[in-house]
Amino acid sequence: MQSAELYGTQAYFYGRFEARVQFAPGEGVVSSFFLWKDGSSSTTSWNELDFEKANATCRLQTNIWTGTGTQSAEFDTPTFNICGGYHTYAFDWTPDYIAWFIDGNQIRKVTGASVTEYTKNASQGMVMHFNVWVGNSNFGGTLDPSILPVNQYISWVQYSSYANGAFEPQWREEFGGATIPSSWAVGNWASPFNLSTHNPANVSFVDDVAVLSMTADSATGYSGTPPADSSDGGVSYPDGAAGSGQA
Repeated sequence: MQSAELYGTQAYFYGRFEARVQFAPGEGVVSSFFLWKDGSSSTTSWNELDFEKANATCRLQTNIWTGTGTQSAEFDTPTFNICGGYHTYAFDWTPDYIAWFIDGNQIRKVTGASVTEYTKNASQGMVMHFNVWVGNSNFGGTLDPSILPVNQYISWVQYSSYANGAFEPQWREEFGGATIPSSWAVGNWASPFNLSTHNPANVSFVDDVAVLSMTADSATGYSGTPPADSSDGGVSYPDGAAGSGQA
């Protein structure tokens, strides 16, 4: 199978990291929006925050790795179908707390030693990533290849900095072109569990939507029309910042 990953090329320290996403459906399909510290490894230090869709029931798992390789996971599946429409997913990272939000509603929050440890080990900042890949019987389920292709859709991504107790909008990427925007890149490596390979051909930009596809080896790419995002769900940005990417 061929999977896909899209990621930013700039890291940020503290802030609100948001994206408007419709996750990919299907048993054996893992579909994610996450923050990652470049160079993270179980043999060094591992910083990560996740929204991960798993299984045919579109369960949503949130994760935090604080730099020691220790994972704290929760299933925080909302009442609506996260694979059936766009919703706004956000991480808030501040000196005092880390929190996860869906459509502005907080679903999880950590404070205290976990935040201190996370921040200590993420001084270089965190990078936004999105991917879709093949799970296994331990996580995500066993894939039936007959369901392919499946797609994850991203309507927009935005970042707000944090200082003195307040968030300040900095930029918003709306994927308005037909090619990869500046300050973004695509993966070309094996996915977790080594059951699929991220293929740049499986990241497409169609009708102002970034599409991440999981396909058979011989059927890469995306054809069709992405579902429309009926609600903008965003915030106002300084003049010239909206859609400008990670300048």
